[in-house]
Amino acid sequence: MTAQPNIQGGPVSSGQVKSVIRRSVKLREAPAFGRTIFQHAPGSTGASDYLQATQEILARLQSRGDATAPRLSLVSSTQGVANV
Repeated sequence: MTAQPNIQGGPVSSGQVKSVIRRSVKLREAPAFGRTIFQHAPGSTGASDYLQATQEILARLQSRGDATAPRLSLVSSTQGVANV
């Protein structure tokens, strides 16, 4: 999932992610090495952006009381994301 900014500057709909995932060389390199961005460049802006988007989505699901929301423990972007 790639979050795209609302280019027109209008309101973001309730189904859109507000977080922006910026383009970076590290994001393009990771799949070429068969790795996630968290494995390839955990301190990169791409890893940070994806972590922020994930946190936003989880917070939204949890605030709705969504029973199907995944139970993840997010650790710092230098360590990646871990399932708990």
